[in-house]
Amino acid sequence: MDVAGVATSAERPFRWSNERYLALVESGIIPEGRGIELIDGQMIEAMPQGKVHRFIFRALQRAFGSMGGFEQGMEFNSTIVLPEGNVFDPEIIFVSPDAMDSEDLATGRQVRFVVEVSVSSRATDLGSKKEAYAKSGIATYWVVDGVRRGIWEFAEPVGSRYQSERFVPLSESIHVPLLGGSIDVSQLFPAG
Repeated sequence: MDVAGVATSAERPFRWSNERYLALVESGIIPEGRGIELIDGQMIEAMPQGKVHRFIFRALQRAFGSMGGFEQGMEFNSTIVLPEGNVFDPEIIFVSPDAMDSEDLATGRQVRFVVEVSVSSRATDLGSKKEAYAKSGIATYWVVDGVRRGIWEFAEPVGSRYQSERFVPLSESIHVPLLGGSIDVSQLFPAG
């Protein structure tokens, strides 16, 4: 770095490939489970889940489970492998039938719907993760926003963007893709 703290042309951050990152997980160097994700080639440690995050996650599990989510390929905290440099552990995914019985990690083409619960991770969930999900062609992406108290719904991916983006507040209901019903957004958040 130069004296101003700016990286010089000779200094470049090391970007991890999906294969190298997953090899570290398989070898036990990076422990399995939530905690570290590969985002744009960089290993990022996730913040521990707080009370609001846990409440929202459990409410989503109950709502989707009662609507037949498991029959539609619903999985919790499953690792998905996206284009180079992105290996995520979203709270909820819905995978295609070919991925339901596979021992391999799901890829972007096998994931039909992703839900991230976002309290401390809003910038990443609404930024680099959203872009990676769109690039992967994932049809629908939700960010359940524990700070703003509502759901960001993204659909119709084209390139690295979603063509349809909207925020659904507590006072409204939202249609749940694949499950043929709607849920009241307010039931996903603690009272108050």
